[in-house]
Amino acid sequence: MKTTLLAALLVPFLFACGDDVVNYSAPVGITGKLRSADPAQTAPYAFTLSKNITTEQGNPYGAFVNDATRVLGQPPSRIAVTYLTLELLPSSSGVTNLNQVFAGQVSVGFDLDGTAYPVGTAANPAGASFPMMTAFDSAGVGPAAFAELAGGTFPVILAGTAQPAFVTTGGLTADLQTTFGFVAYK
Repeated sequence: MKTTLLAALLVPFLFACGDDVVNYSAPVGITGKLRSADPAQTAPYAFTLSKNITTEQGNPYGAFVNDATRVLGQPPSRIAVTYLTLELLPSSSGVTNLNQVFAGQVSVGFDLDGTAYPVGTAANPAGASFPMMTAFDSAGVGPAAFAELAGGTFPVILAGTAQPAFVTTGGLTADLQTTFGFVAYK
């Protein structure tokens, strides 16, 4: 009787597990520095920062792809971003809040195969850390763009508008970290 009951409980569980998508996830951060002299020096004070994803110390993105390949037993067939955070680091100079740096919309994207793919946006980020709306899944990119994504040969682009006081005060530096919640799928 106990064996029959145990089997009856386990059978639905085993079938449910067969439908699970095999994936691997990990956070990956990339830092950047926005100086008060970097944005356009006239209104609307637009700026663009670009940095290759693999240039961080220890290459955390490369580690993510390598770990995903090991866990999945093959290179990922799809990569998505499930969350994105923009943070003002304590090493910044003259600013302590994201709203002292940015005015309006801030966006993050990937430059894959010469095309800018939006990853996330934030309207009027404030505080030391701010969650961004995310919208990136490699299912919508072509083969050449996916090869760059999987190989880590792409820049991350941070763009937006700086606060006028950030630009006109001069000598200010915003040390920023963008943290991506990457997920790789088999």
